[in-house]
Amino acid sequence: MKNSIHTFKVKEVVRVIDGDTVILKLDLGFYIDHTVYVRLLDVHAPEIRGKEKEEGIRIKHVLISFLRDHLEQGYSMTLGTKKTGKFGRWLGEILIDVDGIQVSANEFINYHIDELEEVKED
Repeated sequence: MKNSIHTFKVKEVVRVIDGDTVILKLDLGFYIDHTVYVRLLDVHAPEIRGKEKEEGIRIKHVLISFLRDHLEQGYSMTLGTKKTGKFGRWLGEILIDVDGIQVSANEFINYHIDELEEVKED
């Protein structure tokens, strides 16, 4: 994450709330873990309630699969963050190190949101 002040190793994805909010267990070092709510920075996923419910649930499952698959394959995952948002969640970017290349979960999910919007327009 550009300009992130804090970078933490993600130990576990505890829960995916929706397409842009997750609960992560972070490894702070010295055998200390901390669980935080994270709002994915610059991601505006459809809501999982109301009129966008179907699209919101679809995007949520895309994010679950993406994060789970990379953790199960043993890839290193980090969270870059610098501040909290208005609801007390940390605003951040999840980066996955895939053979030395940093893959952004935020950009991945935004790609799928854009793809979903294109399908809706057709």
